[in-house]
Amino acid sequence: MKVLAQDIKTGEFKPVYLICGEEAFLKKSYKNRMKDALVGDDTMNFHYFEGKGLDLKEIISLADTMPFFGDRTFVELRGFDVNKCRDERTTALFADIPDWCTVVITLPTGMEPDGRLSFIKQLKSAGKAVNFTAQTGTPLNNWIARRFEANGKRIDRDAVDRLVFLSGDLMN
Repeated sequence: MKVLAQDIKTGEFKPVYLICGEEAFLKKSYKNRMKDALVGDDTMNFHYFEGKGLDLKEIISLADTMPFFGDRTFVELRGFDVNKCRDERTTALFADIPDWCTVVITLPTGMEPDGRLSFIKQLKSAGKAVNFTAQTGTPLNNWIARRFEANGKRIDRDAVDRLVFLSGDLMN
């Protein structure tokens, strides 16, 4: 997570990011921060695909197309089963992503990449894999306190502990 936060801060992005883990709130939050840093509100250079039946020709075309009145192109693939990618076209797509394009693959909660597969190794070598795990202890407690403060409320430490006990340690 710290590496991704540093990339967002410096504006130096890898060609591909594989975002996974059980913490859905953080996955969405960091993906949105990346999108804002790369293309902002520019809908011309933001492309979103969801589901298992992705059109690889269209994804390749969008990744290869230079950004329109912008510096970067942001392609998000959600629900893309990276563990089933074994064909040459898919591996070729992620082997040669242009400098102006960043592809983010967001895996649903419960779907983890199999690090033994050559495709996953290729993704990790070309970019970054970020696993968002459940926050516990002080980081989670501090986040809850900040959310209450943002809404003009206060919460004491015992109430935070009770809230985490009752609702679980996932931020969503």
